[in-house]
Amino acid sequence: MAYVVERLAALAQEFNFDAMPTDVVDKAKILLLDSLGCALGGFTSKPAKIIRSVVRTMGGNGEATLLVSGERSSALGTTWVNGTAIRYLDYNDTYFARDPSHPSGNVAPGLALAERQGLSGREFIAALALAYEVQIRLSECAGKPNLWNRGWDHATNVPYAAAALSAKLLGLSTEQTAHALAIAGSQSNALSEIRRGVIPMTKAIAEAKAAGDGVLAALMAREGMTGPLRIFEGDYGYINIIASEVDVEALTAPLSDYKILKSTVKNYAIETMTLGPVDAALELRREHRFDPLQIDKVVVGLYEYAFKKPSWDKLKLTPTTRETADHSFNYCVAVALLDGNVGPEQFTDERIRSADVRDLMSRVDLTVDSALEGLYPSTFPGITTIHMRDGRVLTKRIDYPRGHPRNPMSRARLEEKFRLMAQEWMTPAAIDSAIAAVWAFDTVNDIREFMQLFVSTRAQ
Repeated sequence: MAYVVERLAALAQEFNFDAMPTDVVDKAKILLLDSLGCALGGFTSKPAKIIRSVVRTMGGNGEATLLVSGERSSALGTTWVNGTAIRYLDYNDTYFARDPSHPSGNVAPGLALAERQGLSGREFIAALALAYEVQIRLSECAGKPNLWNRGWDHATNVPYAAAALSAKLLGLSTEQTAHALAIAGSQSNALSEIRRGVIPMTKAIAEAKAAGDGVLAALMAREGMTGPLRIFEGDYGYINIIASEVDVEALTAPLSDYKILKSTVKNYAIETMTLGPVDAALELRREHRFDPLQIDKVVVGLYEYAFKKPSWDKLKLTPTTRETADHSFNYCVAVALLDGNVGPEQFTDERIRSADVRDLMSRVDLTVDSALEGLYPSTFPGITTIHMRDGRVLTKRIDYPRGHPRNPMSRARLEEKFRLMAQEWMTPAAIDSAIAAVWAFDTVNDIREFMQLFVSTRAQ
């Protein structure tokens, strides 16, 4: 029987734009627009500035375009830079199964290699759908009980997806693709410690670095480099050392439904499990129009795993940094009730340290609510109950946060989210042109020309 990477390489051959249903193509466009918006929003972040500086220092062929600045770098350097900007705000898409994932980490390498190779939007979409397939299958099929609690960050699965995507865009054979997957997987495992305690800036670069490993692996495989084809089933491979358990048949099954359709587009710039309680808090605020300063206390009902995930610990109760605040149920619910929004502007140092947020945050209690058990990980629900000083008790339960496939965002909201993140860099007319180009991405023949729509003279 063929090795796992050989079976995954054969699966890659099934991805052809002409065979893709309309809803799959539409979802790819949605995720592209969302990811580009997140990159524009994350451009000025410190991690993005650092990695841009590093890539400039390294030099390299001008194969692809850096978003906003318009500088050119190698496909690998461009993956690191654009991927870090996409991820920084924790606003890009999400998916949960055994493990979490942010499969839009594959957008940066996809655009970089498609530009490098002179490919079309249709070829990019097919490769992106393949990357989502591989990454989400790994999230669903691997780990006992998951990778996360075994000490491995979910970025560990990214190199396989990025290698598959890169192999597709580079036109590798099935054999070369198998070696690309093997090379990538043998050298790219991330530790859960990057999300413990005060979350460091490296959280923002974890998936971009891992995606770059997939790009590099495919480039090496193209030149004839070989990898350990038993990387999954070998004595010291992914199954035995990393995951402990993998449903190999489900992981390598022929294509049926497309996993890309399962991805959730985030409506708020926060960690996935906070989406439900924040949605509930904001709905209560809209429905009852209360004065947030008259709140006595808030009770947030969650499911048991919310308190067992590796990224949850007592330091999330009183966050002091942006990276930690967006993982804090207490902070996200408190600022939602006070501001009526949870976007990038809610995560400045000044807002995180402000007295009103710190006060309300201290009166947010977290509890396990048995009514929510069994819903996670197919969704990430929450119950927010507000106790007012006048004796009123207001409660709201959200099972499917806005942006979940069962509660999708409208096109108008998707465009609004993009506009808010693009407005610093682009004129309203330029934003309109960029949005229109994404919705027509399957007609794009020149990715380099397309990328120029997301370059700003204001960044010079």
